[in-house]
Amino acid sequence: MTRWTAAGGAFVVSLDSMVNIAFPALVRAFDLPPEHARWVIVCYVLMYALLSLGGGALGDRVGHARVFAVGLAGTAGAYLVAGLAPTFGWLLAGRLVQGVAGGLVYGTAPALAAPDAASRLRALGFLNGAIGLAFALGPLIAGPLVDRLGWRAVFLARLPLAVAALVWAVAEGRAGRGRSRVLDRPPAAGRDREPLRDRRPD
Repeated sequence: MTRWTAAGGAFVVSLDSMVNIAFPALVRAFDLPPEHARWVIVCYVLMYALLSLGGGALGDRVGHARVFAVGLAGTAGAYLVAGLAPTFGWLLAGRLVQGVAGGLVYGTAPALAAPDAASRLRALGFLNGAIGLAFALGPLIAGPLVDRLGWRAVFLARLPLAVAALVWAVAEGRAGRGRSRVLDRPPAAGRDREPLRDRRPD
């Protein structure tokens, strides 16, 4: 899996800075006291902070690409649940799932972006740049979305991005496994031997 794939998945997850802009509209929609809005952030941040370490350890055991893809699938599902939430409780449930899934993505993206020591500094810099760009763009994108479409748009608008990142990651993973099988295949009999040559005495 390439550093572009890892950075793309991390970029989608990091667009969560959009949610901060939706707080006023969200509080009005569910008729909540303003202080209750903090749980939208707490549920997400708590879970991804816990799962970031666990995601990396799980990736060491079952494969980073596989855990990364599961994280993107969970992210897409969480966007759908949160964006269609009929109650505040459903919204918080979606945020919990989103935090778990985001932790799996963040926990495995560095290993996928920098699989070897030679490219580690450049690849991690690229990954961090993608994350920082998403954090910066999130509020700029969220403002017009919330004004025109409401608070649900900050979740549903990211659903196609998460699905696209998931398809990209799965395709990259399959291509990588195919290359590994080709490289691991033993050479055909006699193919690795040099042909015998006739040697005639001088």
